[in-house]
Amino acid sequence: MENVYLVNYYFNNMDFKDEFVKYLKGKYPSFQPMKNTIMLKCNDAPTSKELYCHIAPYITSKDKLLITPMQDYYGWLDADAWNWLNNKQQEKPNNDKN
Repeated sequence: MENVYLVNYYFNNMDFKDEFVKYLKGKYPSFQPMKNTIMLKCNDAPTSKELYCHIAPYITSKDKLLITPMQDYYGWLDADAWNWLNNKQQEKPNNDKN
């Protein structure tokens, strides 16, 4: 089963943020619908805590991070975001919103 997570982040050091986002986009099918927010599809992390363990090396004590599983969602996003969410394939769209 495919798990979808919403990851909200804030970095004091922009270099760390760039490395964090690069890591996430390289490891997981992802979509970044707005600044400091990225959605991930991952099968290797069945819980938010397990996903955190995968990405913890990119976080410092001065940063902020919230990982939320997306099981029931509704909202107002671009069509590309909804298409990505509803796509069962693990494709990575070409988006670079930071």
